Amino acid sequence: MYYVLFAVLAIVDIVMDIVCKLFLNWVVVIFANKEGSLPRFLYWFQTFDATLYQGQLARERDIQYGKTKYPEFIPYPMTGWQRYLNRGLWLFRNTGYGFNYFLFGLKWEPETWKVIRLINTPEKSVFFAVGRHGFNFYHRSKYGRYNLGWKARNMYDEKTGTFSRVWGDGGRVPLICSINPFRKMN
Repeated sequence: MYYVLFAVLAIVDIVMDIVCKLFLNWVVVIFANKEGSLPRFLYWFQTFDATLYQGQLARERDIQYGKTKYPEFIPYPMTGWQRYLNRGLWLFRNTGYGFNYFLFGLKWEPETWKVIRLINTPEKSVFFAVGRHGFNFYHRSKYGRYNLGWKARNMYDEKTGTFSRVWGDGGRVPLICSINPFRKMN
């Protein structure tokens, strides 16, 4: 049953992703406050666990630890068009994330999830798990990266073989429909 639910939600997610990336993300950022949070009526466009400044903060951390080749590309502090662009690009990267968590996400019940397949080698990473109401399939290799279902993989601890009880606010696991043949294994 959850495969049918996923198919329907994936279609809605893909349509929403296209509309947001082309139009909405660039409008909603105008409504963000000084701290980089969207107002309550637009919050579903924002990631549930970060403000619109998260992209800037991650780049600053990379610059600080020498993980980027282009430190001069990101001036600080960002204002005006730079801030607008940074916020828009963060939403571009995380389009409709609040919808995937709050609206399309499943109640997170880690005790109902079971890993069916787990492979982690330098050439390939595969994860397939099923839960009472959902599934998560992740594959990354020389053929690209594919992540479908609900994001249970992020909550799996390979060392202990268990799922964490905490995800975001602890209540839901977000929908994921990510197909990227260009993001290959190194």
